[in-house]
Amino acid sequence: MTTSQSLFRLPPDTKQYLKQYSDEHGLSLNAGLIQILSEHQSMQVGETAQLIAKELLPQLDEHYKNTFTRIRLASNGADKNVQVLLEAINTLLVGLKLNHLFYSTRLVKSDTMKEAEREVTERIAHFKEVKDNRNTGKISE
Repeated sequence: MTTSQSLFRLPPDTKQYLKQYSDEHGLSLNAGLIQILSEHQSMQVGETAQLIAKELLPQLDEHYKNTFTRIRLASNGADKNVQVLLEAINTLLVGLKLNHLFYSTRLVKSDTMKEAEREVTERIAHFKEVKDNRNTGKISE
């Protein structure tokens, strides 16, 4: 960093503050002034970032508000559906008195389970296709 000499006229209280600051930090008056100005400049950058964030956050919140609501509602719906299925399966197991039997789908899959997985996969693919077509402007069938 290159430096150049400048002459400044400072009020006595400002000069006293500079001297006190420099003494406390073990700096010369010149180094103290440079550090004070550097800290002030850094503080200005931080304040600018805070102002930008303060202006940007409400806009982001408004822009993504519907998306967050949709995600929340979808996860709540999925949770509800899982709970209903667990209750239905438990009812079947108790009603059929199958309390001591357990078959992992990794070992054995019933034809009903295979058909249900295929149906769900096709349904998800169809909904994804409809959504993709809506986003690209194509008419879905």
